[in-house]
This record gives sequence, structure tokens and C-alpha cells, in this order.
Amino acid sequence: MVRSKATKWITFLVVLAIAEAGWVAPAPLSTTDPNDEIMNRLLGFMDNTVDPCQDFQNYAGGKYVEKCVDDNYKELLGEIQHKVVDRYLFIFELLSAQIFLDRESVEAKVLQFYQTCRTATNESRSERHYLELVGPDLAFTWPQFTKTSDDLPKIQFQWMLTLARLRRFGYDNLLVKMNVNLDFVDSSKYMVTIDRPTFDYATDRLKNTGSTKRLLIQLGVSRGRAMSLARRVKRLELAVRKLAEVEDEPNDDLTLRELENQNGLPWRQYLGIVFGRTFPENFAVQIQNVDYFVKLKNLLESYDSSEIAIYMMAKFARFMKGTLKSEEDNEARDCVKDVRVYMDFGTDFLYESKYPTNLDAEVQDLFSAVRGALLDRIDANRLKLSPKQGALVKEKIQGMNLILGKKPQNQNHRTFVSNFYRDLQLAKDQDFAAAQLKVLEVRTRRNLELLNQPPAKGDAYYFLEDTLTSSSPESFYVGRENIIVLPTDILQSPFFVPQGHDVFKVSLLGFIIAQQMMAALLPEALAFDVVGNPNPNLFNFDDNKNYVLALNCLNRNATDYLNQRVVDVTALQLAYDAYFGMGSKFSQLQPSFTRMPLQQLFFLNYAQYLIGGEEYVAFENMDTDKVRLHQSLANSRGFGQAFSCPQSSGGLNPIIKCDVW
Repeated sequence: MVRSKATKWITFLVVLAIAEAGWVAPAPLSTTDPNDEIMNRLLGFMDNTVDPCQDFQNYAGGKYVEKCVDDNYKELLGEIQHKVVDRYLFIFELLSAQIFLDRESVEAKVLQFYQTCRTATNESRSERHYLELVGPDLAFTWPQFTKTSDDLPKIQFQWMLTLARLRRFGYDNLLVKMNVNLDFVDSSKYMVTIDRPTFDYATDRLKNTGSTKRLLIQLGVSRGRAMSLARRVKRLELAVRKLAEVEDEPNDDLTLRELENQNGLPWRQYLGIVFGRTFPENFAVQIQNVDYFVKLKNLLESYDSSEIAIYMMAKFARFMKGTLKSEEDNEARDCVKDVRVYMDFGTDFLYESKYPTNLDAEVQDLFSAVRGALLDRIDANRLKLSPKQGALVKEKIQGMNLILGKKPQNQNHRTFVSNFYRDLQLAKDQDFAAAQLKVLEVRTRRNLELLNQPPAKGDAYYFLEDTLTSSSPESFYVGRENIIVLPTDILQSPFFVPQGHDVFKVSLLGFIIAQQMMAALLPEALAFDVVGNPNPNLFNFDDNKNYVLALNCLNRNATDYLNQRVVDVTALQLAYDAYFGMGSKFSQLQPSFTRMPLQQLFFLNYAQYLIGGEEYVAFENMDTDKVRLHQSLANSRGFGQAFSCPQSSGGLNPIIKCDVW
């Protein structure tokens, strides 16, 4: 049936009225028991032809891909992300329908960035356009834009000053890695920290020579010079990588005068451009691997100015394009993802305003239950820690906090976000690169301003990193702050159903929280105490034979990701103990909505986190989901009993089970 113009106009007026009323999404009405819906989902993914004692992933989720064959996701977190993007599309539809929207409001600024992404011209998305907008200096442009192909005069081109201009847009990993971080020895203040760059990920490096040649052509380099320049800048990057591949040297606190005398680089000018203010000679910074910078200066003196400039511009253009999901088709879902990454505080505000959870108290109760299970384990002292060591570990866990979302808990949300974007002005045009650069510059400015502030603690804390982070709904642990950050968008079906049975909440969300608690007990995290200062009294894990034996046990099935296995195995046991342990506050009565025993229900629901189509998932720095699930269950004390699994060396109920804490 074709809708009439009158019908369409009425629909628009309804949307407009909802938008201008400051609409908050109502909780979905349902006449069915939410536990029935959860059970139907679990049972629909199960493959009862598979032996759960041998292959629990296929037993719990053998039909997941089949059921989701027409969907754009292949695992649970992808499903959550897909739902969240759908909600953002609706939010932007509502905002777009508003006639009167204050241009200085957070809503207007986030919407404008989204609309610029959706309507961007191809030219404004080109690599070359970034360089047209950001030059190496106010007085001259990039070599390929000059009338001649001659090298830039060395007396004119100062790579440190160009580097500073690029750093203002958040690019912190080019030749120098300069950030504002907590003082390494005193977490009550921020300092400028300086270190060598890293090349750990493919995005940190230029691609092969052929790809680099194509990139240089896109940046305006003539085809005749592109290949020779590509070879030279690749050679330069390889030389820098070799300089950076040295053993970590300790931090040094040096004044800018001492630093400039030590390596001859213009650090005061560099910081002045980055921060937009002057720095005195006696200003102290923390520098690591100080010898790297002496060698870097000598290395770059052996290269022509134009080669250094072209290397820097190629890396900058790759950085700007590499952080984007959206492409020339300006697809709506990809634009949502980009806006969420670049304006995370703004989009979080829109989302939480329209879809408030009001679940903080319930999440905190779950956090307390899991923490209690961990404190019981620490008291049991499996690792035979000394009284002082045990007290330090307990103090860290007792002092840990969990926050929902990245925002501070003690401020009005709108006030905080409005202040964060106070100086962001976006033009109503189709120039996406210009908008992207403005958003990045404001975000970087807020991070640099931390240098002038005391670190926010407790309810005042908010999570801000200079490096762009993903929009994943996964939780994470902030080590120096001793805080778990739980994104609010994960608190929805199918991951978390507020009206659902506690066994579903503890087995999934409880496990996620337990993972981050265990991240706090990894050796690198335990190097810092409860307030984030270096912990000189911490035992050396290598000297604790019980810890070493536990690791060797877990590594009988060898893995390159042993820390992840420690976290997974212990977190599952913590969640299980929180629900079924002696001090549990959760009901042990058999629920009426299923005949499946609670223990089986616990493991079946937990497995939803690690099922899906593995061929569609890129596993970086971790084992596959199948391996992780198998190892966690095989080392669980409760799984074999729950499913009456016979003891066997190859199945999920081995005679020897490994445990760390």
C-alpha cells in the first residue's frame, strides 16, 4: 500500500513532537516472562547431538551461525553493537527532525559531525585533502605542492616543529611518543612523558613499497618520483624501527634544558607548539629510552629534508584514514561508528539520555559479590603469600571501583559534555576531513589540558585517552586508576536482561567483571599499589614457585597468551563461586521456567560469550573462542559435575585442574 502525502506529513509531525519533547525511550512492553525469552534463545542455539563433555562450544552454540545467517553479526558482542548502532540511527533521525536545535548544544555538534560524514564529498575524504588542510609549517607547504621538486632547505624545515603541528591532532606515535600521563612514581600529578614510538601493529607501519608508492601518488607526488621516494621512506622507517627496538631503559626526570643539552633537539619549541604556550627551561619531563633520541637526531641528519617530510606526511595521512570506518559511500552505519569513536563523550550522552538504564545499584551489587569471591580466594592464600604481600593484594582489590560509562559520576552529564566540547565549531558543509581534524584537535586539547589539573579521583574520575579507542561494548580495566569501566550499552538484551534470573546475570556480566578484576592481579598491574604508585614491596612472580607451577599447569596446552588464560580460567571460577559459593546471596532454588539444573544453566549462558562463527572473527593477541572456552571449562571445578562428565585427559573433565589464585 502506498502512503499518502498526508500520512507522511503526520508521521513527520509525530517524530518532530517526540524529538522536541526530549524523548526518552520507554522500556519495551512484554507479556512474556523474560526468562522464557532467554531460554528460547539458549535452546535455539544448542545442538543436542554434540557431547557437551567433549565440545561445549558446538553443544551450546552449534546453531548460532545458522540462526544468524541473515544478520550482520556472528557473535554476541557483534550483536550488541548492531543493536546499539540501530539505536543511534534512530537518535539521529529524531535530532534531524528538530526545527529548533541550539547550535551550541551537544546534540547539534554531534549531529553536525554525523551529517557531514553522511554528505561528505569524495574530495574531502581523500588522503591529499588532509595535507591541504594541515601543512608542515605556517610558512611553507609539503614538498609535492611546491612549484619545484627541490628538497626543502634544512634550515627551513625543522622536523620537530612539523611533528608538533601533527601532534595537535592526536597523532602521538610518529618518531616521538609524547603524552600527558600520571607521574610514574606519584599518581597525584600529571607529567609530560616522552618515549620512542611503537610499531607493534600493522597500522603503526607503512604498508609495502608498492602500497606506499600508491599512497604517495594519492598525496600528490608525481608518478615519476613516487617509486624512488617510496623506497627511501620505507628505508627511513626501517631505520627508525631498528632504533626503537631496544631494551626499555628506566624513566629519567629531566628539565627541558637538560634534555636539549643531552640530545640537541628543540623540545621547548616542540612543546610550545603542541600545547600552545611557552615552557620554561626548568620545566621537568619524564623521558624513557633517552639514548633513542640522540640516535634519532643523528639518523635524520643523514636524510634530505624532503624525504623526512614525505615520510611524516605519509604516516599522518595513513593515521587519519586508518582510524575511520566510513568510506566514500558515506554509509550511515559506518558514520555512526566513526562519530562514536571521535566524539565518544557526546554520543554516550545522547545514548544514555535516550536509553537510560538506571542499573547502577544492581551492577554494583554484582561487582561486590564477585569481589567477595576473589577476596575469599586471596584469604585462602593458594600462592602462599607473606602476610604483607597478601595485605597489599587485598588492599588493591578492596580499593577497586567500577563505573558505568566513561563520564564522571559526580557531575551533571550535560554540563560535563557541554564543557568538553565548548570550543568545537563545525561548519555546515560537506568537508569531512576538516570536521574530523577539528574534532580531533578539541579532543587532543582536552587531554593536554590535564597537565594543568590534579588527576580526577573517585566519583570525579572520567576516562580520557589521547589515543582513539574503539566503540566496542567490552569492559576494560584502567590500571593506574584501579577502576573497571563498564560501557552502558552492554546492559541490554541478550547480554543483560534486568528482569531476568540472577543466574543469567552472574554467568555473563559477573564473568566480565571478574575478568577485569583478574586483570588487576596480573604481574604488570600488581607493579602498582591501590593508588597507582609503584609497589616496591610486591613479590617477584618469578620467585614464587606456586605461581610458576600454576602457570606451567595452565600452559600444558601451550599458548602464546598465557595471561589471557589466567584471566579466563580464574574469572569463570570467580563468577561460579559468587553464585554457588558458601556466602552466596543468590537463590539456589530450581527456577520454574526450566527443568535444566542451575549449574548447567550457568555454564550454558556463560558460553554465549564465546560462541559464534569463528571464521568471521579476527582473533588478535588471544586464542580462538573455542580454545578459550575449552580451557576455562576444563579447569572449572563445577563443570564436570554439572554435566556428569567422565574424567578423561582429552575431554572437559580432566583429572588435573589448574588454578592460580
